[in-house]
Amino acid sequence: LAPLTVNTLVQIDGYLNAKLEMPGSKSGTDGSTHEWGGVNGTLGMSADIVKTRGELNAPLLSIVGKDGSFRLSGMKFAFDQQKSASGFDTGTTTLSVAKLSADGAGGKTTIDGLGITGNVQEAGGNLNVTLSVQIREAKSDGGKQGPGQISVQIRKLDVATLAKFRNEAQALRKQKLDAEQRNMMLLGKTLELLGQLAKKSPELEITKLSFKTADGEVTGKAKFVLDGSQLDVTGNPMLMLRALSGEGEISLPDSLVRLLAEPDV
Repeated sequence: LAPLTVNTLVQIDGYLNAKLEMPGSKSGTDGSTHEWGGVNGTLGMSADIVKTRGELNAPLLSIVGKDGSFRLSGMKFAFDQQKSASGFDTGTTTLSVAKLSADGAGGKTTIDGLGITGNVQEAGGNLNVTLSVQIREAKSDGGKQGPGQISVQIRKLDVATLAKFRNEAQALRKQKLDAEQRNMMLLGKTLELLGQLAKKSPELEITKLSFKTADGEVTGKAKFVLDGSQLDVTGNPMLMLRALSGEGEISLPDSLVRLLAEPDV
C-alpha cells in the first residue's frame, strides 16, 4: 500500500483538524489482481478528546481471482460523537456502500445502496441505541429484490451497570490468564451483566421491517422486554427466559407463503 499522508491544523483553542489521503494501488499475483482506489477523509477532535467527528471515503476495492471476483465501490464511513459523563461514546455513526458485488461458483450477487446508521444517546442514567439497515436493491441468480429496511431500538440499558462491566472487562484483560480461563470468566461476568441490566426492564423493538420482493412486500414489527424487576435472574439463564416476554407480527404475500409451505403440504 502507498503511504498515508495526514496534514493537521491545530487551532488556537486546541481543536484539531486533519486531512487524510492515501493514493490507490494495483497488484497481481498467481493469476489474481487487486485494485485499491485509495482513501481520503477528514478528522476533527477537540483538545480534551471529548468531541470527535470525521469522514473516510474509499472509492474502490476490487479483487479478481481464478475462482471469482469481489468488488466494492463508493464506501463512505462517517461519525459525529461525544463522550458522555460516564465515558461512553454517544452520537451518530454511518456506513454506506454504493455497490457491492461478488461473483463465484454459486453465481453472482449484487447489492446496491447499502446503508447502516447507528445512534447512541445517554439520558436519565440509561443508554438508548438505534440501528437502521437499508438497501436499495439486491440481485441474485437473475432475481431482483428491494428496496428493504429494518430499524431496531434498544432502550433502558443501565449506564452504571455497563460502566462497571467495562471496567471489570478491562481489568480482566490485564491479568495473566490463558485464553480459556479469560473466556470463562468473561462469560460469567456477561451473564451477571444481563441479570443486572434486567432489573431496569430493557426493551428491544423492531420499529420497522419492510422488504419488497417480486411477489409483494414483507412487513413486520416486534417488541421484547427483559423484565427482571421481580426476579433475580443474575447468572441463571432459565430465569432469564422466564423474564423475557414480547410480541410481534409479520405480513407476507400469498405467493411467498405458498412457496414456503408447499414442501410441507
